[in-house]
Amino acid sequence: CGYAKTYKVVRKVLVIWNGPQDQLPNASCAVEWWSDRRGKSFGAYLESGRKYAHQRVEFELIVEEKNTLLNRYRHARRIPTKTVILQDDDVIHGPLALRTFAWTALALPKQILGTPPERDYSSETTQENTDKFNQYRFAYVYHPRKTPHQSYSFLLGQTSILDSKYLEQFLQGAPRKSLKFILTHKPTCEDLTLHFFVANATRLPPAVFADLVPRQILGPRSAQMHLGSKKIWSHRRARCLDRLVDDFDNSMPLVKSICRLYGNITIADPIFRAAYLNRNHFFANSKPTTTDDDFFTIPYPRMRRRRRRKINNATLSQGGEQEDDTTSSAMGDIEEDT
Repeated sequence: CGYAKTYKVVRKVLVIWNGPQDQLPNASCAVEWWSDRRGKSFGAYLESGRKYAHQRVEFELIVEEKNTLLNRYRHARRIPTKTVILQDDDVIHGPLALRTFAWTALALPKQILGTPPERDYSSETTQENTDKFNQYRFAYVYHPRKTPHQSYSFLLGQTSILDSKYLEQFLQGAPRKSLKFILTHKPTCEDLTLHFFVANATRLPPAVFADLVPRQILGPRSAQMHLGSKKIWSHRRARCLDRLVDDFDNSMPLVKSICRLYGNITIADPIFRAAYLNRNHFFANSKPTTTDDDFFTIPYPRMRRRRRRKINNATLSQGGEQEDDTTSSAMGDIEEDT
């Protein structure tokens, strides 16, 4: 319901429910409920008080039969916007963060954007990684900012802002070995696999917002299982790094970066103003078949009222029926092989 107040940025909230069907989430501000897909899909609109009653955010809940992180990639056709925010169910972002995500997605449309913590890999032979990971080619760098280079090459999966086309392409183009591993193992390394796939396609690094740490709503991050034994967790992630390098034709596509963005972004910033003025370039592939409603809707506080224009609403996806035949067949192939 908090996202209902951000209707100028968010167009739809799509929840992928992998939990028990008798514990379905219920939005208290949802109105005009409808159901479809034989009780597996539910829709509504989110409202937040009289002030926002004239503007609504679409809400959809998809109930999955099988618990897998690949479900968040299965419903690309349920996303009506060019940009999607993939986020875990234990984080939430405020209006400032959402506006910042929107501006930066205009300037960096091909890259994955996200929030801390960031991570890195190392192929340097040091005493530390030789002792811990001598059987692996790459060590998992848990605190990149504490290293001399301070570089990072991927982000954790708690928040990922990216072009929605990557959701469908991920199931179609990622190595089948990697997708089957996500279905059958824990940790799944799904976030690593996504970064490998996008970096392999674009040859660009992700971009991290150093100051936009999401607010936790289901307990502190330190309470999660993997932080109970950092050494074991790093060992497993290093194993994933080696495996993914093999899956991606024995190459390391992750691109290192030291660029950390900050959230105090306005239209006055030259790079983002240029992105706005040249937005047709960034959306060249979809411009002929889209309308203004398909782009981000962002308030421009430093521009005159008559010059405010719609750009592109974002879809928030936490994890929705009508998946296309290619996506369905891709998932079917993976599950059948498994």
